[in-house]
Amino acid sequence: LFYQISDSVRIIKECPQMKAHHEGELKILALLPFYHVFGFIAVYVWFTFFSRTLIFLKDMNPKTVLNTIRKHKVTHIFAVPLVWETIYKKALASIKEKGKYKRFCFMLSLANNAPVVGGAISRLAFKEVRENLFGDSIKFLITGGSAISKEAMSFYNGIGYHMANGFGMTEIGITSVDISMSPRVLNRGSVGFPFGNTEYSVSENGELLVRGKTMASRILQDGNEQITDFDCWFNTKDLVVKDGKRYYHRGRQDDLIVCQNGENINPELIEKQLYTKNMKNLCLFAGKDGVPTLLVSIEYCFTKERLNEVYSEIKDKLFACHLQDEVKHISLTTDELLGSGEFKLSRKKISEKYKNGAYSIIDIKNADKYVENVLSEVERCIISCFASVLQKSESEITMQTDFFTDLGGSSLDYFVLLDTLKSQFNFEIAKARDGKMSTPKAFYDLIRGDKK
Repeated sequence: LFYQISDSVRIIKECPQMKAHHEGELKILALLPFYHVFGFIAVYVWFTFFSRTLIFLKDMNPKTVLNTIRKHKVTHIFAVPLVWETIYKKALASIKEKGKYKRFCFMLSLANNAPVVGGAISRLAFKEVRENLFGDSIKFLITGGSAISKEAMSFYNGIGYHMANGFGMTEIGITSVDISMSPRVLNRGSVGFPFGNTEYSVSENGELLVRGKTMASRILQDGNEQITDFDCWFNTKDLVVKDGKRYYHRGRQDDLIVCQNGENINPELIEKQLYTKNMKNLCLFAGKDGVPTLLVSIEYCFTKERLNEVYSEIKDKLFACHLQDEVKHISLTTDELLGSGEFKLSRKKISEKYKNGAYSIIDIKNADKYVENVLSEVERCIISCFASVLQKSESEITMQTDFFTDLGGSSLDYFVLLDTLKSQFNFEIAKARDGKMSTPKAFYDLIRGDKK
């Protein structure tokens, strides 16, 4: 821990943005749990050592996170790529819906590639984007734990937030962060170069080897104890490429899939190219008999046509990436791939669950049956919302039961109902319809008609 703290001195000296304050204060969001290496070292060891403020969350609800950041004027956030990629994609979808995508892309490119005027462009052109995201208090963002897309890096740096990429593992601590002040350098996704108490090397297989004084003195795993020596190389099993003095993360060696033609597929790089807005998450892994299998978690589809459309989008993405011959199996599910409290996908865990039949896989050839089941579930969910808001038994409510005349709901209860349905189905009720829809059947018809 001593060497982790002493390494932080160089970061502050060479990257003054890391110690930037807002209104005289530096506040770190305690987003990552302290058992996560970035949560423990970056948030707790580094910043608490220098007596800075930690902001804790009441819960992990996205609304709570955003509201907490704005309310307490958080300045620093440390998170894994999955968090940053998800926020980036949702922000981009919102910009597209408002019809401002082309202008946004032009201004983003200008901000990232014009070092003299880029900062001024970011402050002025993207003020609305920042207000809808984290606000203007943010001074420094760090991502680490796995590879992140260049597009996500360019988004955060372009709109006026300083985002840096880092590398670390539980066994070795945090060993590097890109401390460049240039957006063009940061956007390439480098994890920087090793801190003063650490050395990097690359094996013949392209794996990152690390040695140094921040390494754990011993490692306990599955009941076995391994005594370590900071003079010996530790194989991280992470694939990297070195360009100049900087290192670039390219995924995990043990995640590589060997195809029938002998070619290696790197799932982590491919998944970012396959993502569409209709996906909750996706995972590419070696399925049964080692065949590359793509498991995609999708939003509920309320019509057969929509389900086939989503499936076709995925096939088109594979074709565009020239992977249609390698990825033989595509499986769709509405199940979540990430468990509660998980921050990144465990390919091994998902593969095992898939092989053991733990996911509810959608039979694309029997789309009618799927849609029938979904709509039945929608009915049950709406009735459950009615019952929950008014503290009634679900047995008292049918699809024709009126919220006001039959159940005695008030106008205040009705607003709670709208908010509950919005959170369940992710859609807005037009103001013109407020109060005019008072039965589960009315909401069911609206959802079935409005949701593609």
